[in-house]
Amino acid sequence: MCVVIQFAILGLATGALYVLLALGLVIIYRGSLVVNFAHGAIGMVGTFVYWYLTRHGALPGVVAALLGVATSAALGLLVHVCVMHPLRRAAVLTRIIATLAVLIVLQEGMALIYKGPSVVVAAELPTKGIKLFGTTVGADRLIILGIVVGLAAVLGALYRFTQFGRLSAAATENPQALAGLGHSPSLVVGVNWCIGSALAGAAGILLAPIVNLSVTGYTLLVVPALAAAVAGRLMSLPLTLAGGLVIGVIQSEVSRYVTATGWTDAVPFLAMVLLLVIRGEKYASRTQFAVRLPRIGTGRIRPAVVVAAVGIAALLIETLPAAWDDALTTTLGTALIVLSVVVVTGYSGQLSLAQIGFAGWGTWIAAELAKSGHLPFLLAILVGALATLPLGLLVGAICLRSRGVNLAIATLGMAVALNSLVFSNAERVGYGGMIAIPATKVGGLDVNDILYPQRYALLTLIALAVVALGVANLRRGRSGRRFIAVRSNERAAASLGIGVRTAKLAAFGWSSVIAALGGALLAFRNPNIVFSAYDPLSSVNLVGNGVVGGVGWIGGAVAAGTLQLGSLGSKILDELGGSVSQYLPLIGGGLLLVVLLTQPDGVAAQMWDQLNFVRTQVMGRLPHVRRRAEKPADTGSPAAADLPAAHPVTPRSLALHGVSVSFGGVRALADVDLNVEPGEIVGLIGPNGAGKTTLIDAATGFVRSRGRVVIGGRDVTGRSASERARQGLTRSFQSLELFDDLTVLDNLRAASERRDLLAYLTDAVWPRRAALTPATTAAIRSFELEPYLDSPPSDLPYGVRRLVGIARSVATEASILALDEPAAGLAADEAGELAALLRHLARDWGMGILLVEHNVELVMALCDRIYALNFGEVIASGSPEQVRNDPAVIAAYLGVDEPGPRQPGAPAEKPTLV
Repeated sequence: MCVVIQFAILGLATGALYVLLALGLVIIYRGSLVVNFAHGAIGMVGTFVYWYLTRHGALPGVVAALLGVATSAALGLLVHVCVMHPLRRAAVLTRIIATLAVLIVLQEGMALIYKGPSVVVAAELPTKGIKLFGTTVGADRLIILGIVVGLAAVLGALYRFTQFGRLSAAATENPQALAGLGHSPSLVVGVNWCIGSALAGAAGILLAPIVNLSVTGYTLLVVPALAAAVAGRLMSLPLTLAGGLVIGVIQSEVSRYVTATGWTDAVPFLAMVLLLVIRGEKYASRTQFAVRLPRIGTGRIRPAVVVAAVGIAALLIETLPAAWDDALTTTLGTALIVLSVVVVTGYSGQLSLAQIGFAGWGTWIAAELAKSGHLPFLLAILVGALATLPLGLLVGAICLRSRGVNLAIATLGMAVALNSLVFSNAERVGYGGMIAIPATKVGGLDVNDILYPQRYALLTLIALAVVALGVANLRRGRSGRRFIAVRSNERAAASLGIGVRTAKLAAFGWSSVIAALGGALLAFRNPNIVFSAYDPLSSVNLVGNGVVGGVGWIGGAVAAGTLQLGSLGSKILDELGGSVSQYLPLIGGGLLLVVLLTQPDGVAAQMWDQLNFVRTQVMGRLPHVRRRAEKPADTGSPAAADLPAAHPVTPRSLALHGVSVSFGGVRALADVDLNVEPGEIVGLIGPNGAGKTTLIDAATGFVRSRGRVVIGGRDVTGRSASERARQGLTRSFQSLELFDDLTVLDNLRAASERRDLLAYLTDAVWPRRAALTPATTAAIRSFELEPYLDSPPSDLPYGVRRLVGIARSVATEASILALDEPAAGLAADEAGELAALLRHLARDWGMGILLVEHNVELVMALCDRIYALNFGEVIASGSPEQVRNDPAVIAAYLGVDEPGPRQPGAPAEKPTLV
């Protein structure tokens, strides 16, 4: 029992240091809504400054520590001013990648400055043993624990009771209002960055005597710190304190009682996964506003361009010296791995920092199959890639309830766990961390990279070309439209019957297989595969290079490959003299920062725009091209004359029985009964906050509710939003939530296409484009969308975008259509046209329509029946005339005043709603 207590106390001290790092993360997040993945690297720089000043500067430890902490604080302020403040309105994905760019720059910069082994730092605190609960513990551990607990208390008081704490909260919630009160939001956020980064430096300095100081090890301290911060929901200082201490204790006990290698470092990852799965949500909340993500390519394949590119690459391989062939192999193999980032991040919008982990896993399996199973070279690689699919699906399943920051945290933790359990585990990869493989032959032909570098480079080129064509096909097919719909807006995708979870799993599955294939091809160049190359920070570099190249572009993957050490970019830099190529990772990190700040779509997108501009300028000067341009272009879109005016849908009713919804202690809906019959327009009115949108959310499956939801006689209570949409109930959104990365026509295709799972496989080979469904063509005719089909929704007038949102829902052949504020922002004549369209849908299509609308005059004129809500309860229902004159409805809208004096004989005034 004494041993358990001893290791628990030791774990408390280690956990306290995690807490100190995590408190800095929480403070930065609370002040700026940014999770700083460079937090450990910032602490690492301050710790190296402290070590250098004590060892070479002969400064007293206290003075050196203060300077080290100040260095970290200054770095934090610099990151805020130069990087995060300019990106304050960027997408969450972009801001996460920006912190990864800072991590790369600090990591690679410090690695160039300090190239020695890990450093042993002398202890400044007393280490004398103290008897406690029958066991002996170092005094320094107890002092650290006391310091951290005291700091947590001070910080808690600072942010709860002081003016600065209130300003910090305001800077996050409403910076415009704070600026209107005469305070600078940027200054407040900058101070928070200073405080958080100073804590990172302090944690690093206190930790230095306990663990050896190293560049990579300190940078990865962000993982257990993130685990502690996740325990506190990235907001709560007390919960972060408790979470960090618990993680430290568990790690300490695991190190004592678990003999298997790697589990100690895996504990934070497991803790994060557990918390994220428990707390996660099926869909992004409706309060999360859509922001622009990096642009993606069309996936269009131009055979002449493909043949020319492959031909030029093959010619270079055959004519360049062997050293250049090896550089080409590195470039092409790395581009293959980056294609996995294009699928999972570019197409589906999920930031995965586990791609190098997938590459290492596939390589490990392939190496074991080649060595012990005696499988031929290509077969071993293909089986290893396919064997990575279950791991990719497992990681995807774990991360299904995570998105944005939480997804990046979980996948980085997974990469750390894989590294500790497999790639750095001598029991798995042998002592020395490498596996010897037999000769690489293809059909009896030796393709050994050392003896025949041209052959191996050609093999890698063929693999890249085949996979690139498959990825382009995915982009153009049904699965690609689903990926992009989920990337753009999960809620809107689910409302159309698209399986959000299935799409995410498919993206993770494809990305894991592609990454494994690329990793194995790169590794099998050498007779001994070294697994130290599959460290978690390599995934960070890989994603960063992918963003520089263009994370949504096939060509961007090739551009990213040139930023890898040993690639063409590295070889070209070496030709400049010396060992300039060693600076390539640092250059890549710097380029990533520049790209995010100036051209977030990446190099490939910029080059594509330039080529299009040049082509337009040149071709526009040719007479025959000008004459062709004057003729109407045949875009393949259906002509208005060929479109039907209506498409009758399957008649189904919607019935809600006793539906209730609560958010915490607030009851948003209370035992609501409602029904909508086929061909009927039912209005839902009520003042702001009455629960109208919540009722639509409950009916369509976007919030948890009690009671029953029945569609066409089938009880769908507990079913997901996408399942309810496939049963005939779909909706529109007040905020439109269109897929701006797709054209109007592809928005309609995404809504109306078959939901077959097989498309996620077959599209990679044959992305068939089926004819538009009758409902889609009828929707185009009814809503007069013919002129806009080939335009992205963002280019259209607001009123047309409103129509596109409704037409997209109509294209699903919904039996019941729930419309949330469809007339919001429309002029009177546009609202009138909308009313005529809705009558057309109900009368000629047979749709049942549930209409939520603040324009009461429109509702009264349009609806067959009306329900009135107030404070989540139905206060009236019936015909428009009945509801219009209901005293409870009039009181809810207009309020009820105490009757004043009235002249004798004067008639009483009767209040009316409209």
